[in-house]
Amino acid sequence: QFPVSPLPGLEDSSNERLTDGIVVNYREFGSIDGGSFDLASKYNKGRTLTHEMGHFFGLRHVWGDINGCSGTDYVNDTPTQSKSTAGCPAHPQVDCSIAKMFQNYLDYSDDVCMNIFTQGQVARMTTVIQNSPRRKELPNSIGLQPPLTVPNDLGIKTILNPGNTSCSGTIVPSILVRNYGNNFITSTQIQVKRNNSVIETKNIVLALAVNSEVQIDFLPVALTAANTSQFDFIITFTNGIPDGNSLNNSKGITTTTPALGILPIAETFSSIPSSWSIQNPDNLKTWQPITANGRTALYINNYDYAEVGAIDRLTTPLIDLTSLPTATLLFDRAYAPYPGTTGERLQILASNTCRFDNSPIVLFNKSDGQLATTTSNLSAFVPTNSQWITEAVSLNQFVGQSIQLAFENTNANGNNVYISNVRIFTGNYLDIALMKLESPSPVSCLANISPFIRIRNTGNVPITSFTTSLTINGGSALLQTFSGLSINSNTEQVIQLNAILLGDGNNQLNISIINPNSIADDNPTNNAGSYNLVVQNTKEIIPLRERFDSNSLLKWSIVSQGQQPLWTTTATNYSTSLVYQSFTNTNLGDEAWLVSPVLDFSKTSKASLFFDASYAKRTTGSESLKILASYDCGINFNDVLFEQSGSQLSSVISQNPWLPSLPIDWKKNFINLDNYTGYTTARIAFVLTNGNGNNFYLDNIDFYTQDSPNQGPVQPAENPYSVYGGIGSPLKITFNLNERKYVRLQIYNSIGQVVSDSSLPDTLNQTYNLDTGEGGSGIYIVRLQIDNQLSATKVYVGN
Repeated sequence: QFPVSPLPGLEDSSNERLTDGIVVNYREFGSIDGGSFDLASKYNKGRTLTHEMGHFFGLRHVWGDINGCSGTDYVNDTPTQSKSTAGCPAHPQVDCSIAKMFQNYLDYSDDVCMNIFTQGQVARMTTVIQNSPRRKELPNSIGLQPPLTVPNDLGIKTILNPGNTSCSGTIVPSILVRNYGNNFITSTQIQVKRNNSVIETKNIVLALAVNSEVQIDFLPVALTAANTSQFDFIITFTNGIPDGNSLNNSKGITTTTPALGILPIAETFSSIPSSWSIQNPDNLKTWQPITANGRTALYINNYDYAEVGAIDRLTTPLIDLTSLPTATLLFDRAYAPYPGTTGERLQILASNTCRFDNSPIVLFNKSDGQLATTTSNLSAFVPTNSQWITEAVSLNQFVGQSIQLAFENTNANGNNVYISNVRIFTGNYLDIALMKLESPSPVSCLANISPFIRIRNTGNVPITSFTTSLTINGGSALLQTFSGLSINSNTEQVIQLNAILLGDGNNQLNISIINPNSIADDNPTNNAGSYNLVVQNTKEIIPLRERFDSNSLLKWSIVSQGQQPLWTTTATNYSTSLVYQSFTNTNLGDEAWLVSPVLDFSKTSKASLFFDASYAKRTTGSESLKILASYDCGINFNDVLFEQSGSQLSSVISQNPWLPSLPIDWKKNFINLDNYTGYTTARIAFVLTNGNGNNFYLDNIDFYTQDSPNQGPVQPAENPYSVYGGIGSPLKITFNLNERKYVRLQIYNSIGQVVSDSSLPDTLNQTYNLDTGEGGSGIYIVRLQIDNQLSATKVYVGN
């Protein structure tokens, strides 16, 4: 556990003393230098404990726990590195333009490679040892002294009952006592207080040998619902005289009894209900309300939760099932794993004592990939409406008794976990949900389509039939009935609808699902969806350039769903750029699409994409950008070409609305598109997901007919071409035109003879080798005709 300290990077450290320490698995503890121990081969030099002790004294991982070169461990003399190191690589390893220190104890290298703390790390640990609560007490801790025993020392080891929570009704307080002294104990007197008032003083006959323990019960006590009581247990006499060691004679506990819930229970969590409670042992991250993509929910920010293994519980009121024949729990959940993280878990526990620290019954238990409702995500996950799953859990085993439920999150510092729409009721539940429109995508070139929808049975009875109602641009409803189905609880199915005809340009498609099993749906709120679809079949050949100036954007499509914000144009230091305004958009998970025209790659065997992005990460949130590709004119975007978020996208960090003003504020990105050469109906989509972080800018999209990250020399934007090379390297010309043009290229030798004459149609940004024939070394003239403009450049070819 990190120490409590004002040092940067330790702001969220837990102050929970009961978890303050280090735990090391036995297979990673100790060194084979001390014997032939059964140790994991990667961790057999004892340096796992050294690594964890570094954390205990305030050190962060050397890469700053952020993938990319923007992370920091808050120590000046450790080199910046973009990610952790695995194995034991050869030295040097260059990362972030500098040799990385993979030998540092705070990397993830194998033990045999670790051997360094820097002076800065030692200074940071020294500051913690001298100033942090509990750390500064270690040099004088009584833990350094051998324990002393005294006679007549009976101590309270633990309180068995009540716990921090207890059900209303009658309980029997009980404690476990231990003979910590050096003599036999035959009697004791123990006092019980409730809310500082003595409710019992009990004289007890014992026969307790040294180091033996015994449970002691007291008179029953009545607890009322929705109440809090403080219980204190105090040993007053041992063997008829005052106890020999007063330090272990008393323990207290505050116990809370839950309120009684009235069925049916339905919570959408616009706030935390007063009858529900949260158990947050480390007083750090825990369940909190949020609005995600227009939907209210509770979530835990595991993405920023540094205390790996921390458990937080959300508990329901007490549920009375004593007179009910059946009972069901339904809830919605959403989770996207962080790549490489394991151990994130969501459980639902049940207890008839309202205690979850004493072998509760596990009703639901999913972690990592099983818990995921969508693909992994490098940014802080915010679910869209299609990324929720409804779970149905039977409570019939508890009929005839009262129970309390707990939603328990186990943190692995991976990604955020969401729950919403918790319902507890009696009887069957019939619920069919429209999850998403699978196909087509928001932009395609086909007007005549057969939509595919994904549905889910979120109830607890099989669905055998349902009807869809579809309208196009507010027209008449088109009904279609599906029967003979067998969709079991918590399962999904993709359904193909009848063909429809869309108009050119923007279309609004409304789809709803009605009458599952020929009766009304018990939850009609998840039955409908509205989708904006664009039919656009403008075709462009490669190469292609988009600067977002004048009317060029008319060939591209901008679309989002519902009332979600769109990409817009704005003035930047690159003249006109595209921007997504995230700084003021608090609706997490909103998506905006920018989709290319239909791209014809049939005339090239190589292709690539460059684009400039400008973004400043803000601590309140982060955006993510995906670039998707389609082979089929945009009907389906199945290929992910690019995916980055947060600090990966960021050129700087800013807490203010971002506006680029300098060239260094932009980051140029490269994508190889060789897999799409030969296709005539390809399409590229830029998809920005809002995280209420900062504004995101896009400009200078270039499709090349080469596949090298280096497409030629850097040149001012006003230069139409650049001729270079010729001395020890091939003579080349790179064009930099604003639009495709016809170019005639001629090369003359020094006596005026034409040695090369070429026609270059559709020239935009290509690079060509220049052929000087058999002339060898010497001076040549490169003559160009671009439309009606003539120009010439003198070049020297030689060694």
